[in-house]
Amino acid sequence: MPTAEDFKEQIDSVCKISETDPSKSYDILGKLGQGGFAKVFKVKRKSDGFVCALKFVEPKNEKERKIILNEIGLMQMCMEN
Repeated sequence: MPTAEDFKEQIDSVCKISETDPSKSYDILGKLGQGGFAKVFKVKRKSDGFVCALKFVEPKNEKERKIILNEIGLMQMCMEN
């Protein structure tokens, strides 16, 4: 099991959190789905035309933000093992 510091470092390496409007960097091609915390869109990056999925999450507070980041870290750890 990683230390708390290693866990945070791993989350930071796999999760890109942006406080800016994603429409500045991506063109939305369509909505793929929606869950309790997020919406997922098919997008095209404006800089190079790369098509990918973008998960848009708007946590209501800092506690919810930490829960989401922990979940991302746990999913990443499971994918590596």
